[in-house]
Amino acid sequence: VGYVGVSTKEKNKNFYSIWSSMINRAYSLKYHEREKNYSEVEVCESWHNFQNFSEWCEENYYEIEGEQINLDKDVLNKNSKLYSPETCIFLPKKINNMFINSKKREDGLPTGVNWYKREKKYYVYCSRNSSKDVYGGSYNDIESAHEAYKKLKKSIIVEKANEYKDKIPLKVYNALINYEV
Repeated sequence: VGYVGVSTKEKNKNFYSIWSSMINRAYSLKYHEREKNYSEVEVCESWHNFQNFSEWCEENYYEIEGEQINLDKDVLNKNSKLYSPETCIFLPKKINNMFINSKKREDGLPTGVNWYKREKKYYVYCSRNSSKDVYGGSYNDIESAHEAYKKLKKSIIVEKANEYKDKIPLKVYNALINYEV
């Protein structure tokens, strides 16, 4: 699906690696076997050409010392199935990992909500991208627990956005602050 376009000898090898991974996530059947949620993902036609993608990267990529920067398609447009200039931004890996969707749960409960049979309560936990989850309380019903999870997750996202405010572009900061859980 993808092609290089004009010679890329001067182009950033990191951009090529990002582009190649994006093309793979969108179009590799082998990848889709492992990550089923990517089976409907596409890359806009202009980004099939690495040269066009690389030019967008030149305008949008930034670095933070000691941190990995990831391409993201979901923060600007929640649950986006398209990689494109309009749907993508770069995020520090620590922030991007906060948006990784969990696999569908077999128990049918929303993300972050757990049923504790012994207490007959729904407990809320949310990851802050550290080794320890944040406790969000216990509730008598799923709806209250889910609302508590969404508020907690939003507060963690805002906290992280403010932590990175002086390191990330304003467009990225605003996308995080305005993100709806």
